[in-house]
Amino acid sequence: MSESNIHKLLVGQIYEFILKRYGMPEKLEIDSDFGSTKGTVTRINGHVPDIYAETKLINGTKIIGEAKTSLDIENEHTDKQLKAYMEYCKYEGAQLIIAVPIKNKITIYNKVNKLRKQYDLDMDSIMVLSCLNRYLINE
Repeated sequence: MSESNIHKLLVGQIYEFILKRYGMPEKLEIDSDFGSTKGTVTRINGHVPDIYAETKLINGTKIIGEAKTSLDIENEHTDKQLKAYMEYCKYEGAQLIIAVPIKNKITIYNKVNKLRKQYDLDMDSIMVLSCLNRYLINE
């Protein structure tokens, strides 16, 4: 399976997780590869996340979703993205959800945990989804 197809599947896993955790699309404003209910592209410190959502409640929860394939975890671009998103989480009270193939769970968890401490974020601010085991049989 190509990296772009894996990335799409990971973004889909984040999207499904957000819907299960926060409610149906009518309770959310979502900007993603699957479409937008906001009508705008959300930029966070110069980066566009794979998914940006806000609950439609008073003081709604802000959610950043970012998918990373095996080839996209250890590079400068990803490091800059994660730092930008964690800074946003710190000052906006947002939640960051990162999806990776299951074989990369420990690598991304270690990277995220180090940054989480650097930005003084609690464990509830960041979630790592290890996904796609059923899709990656031939990888």
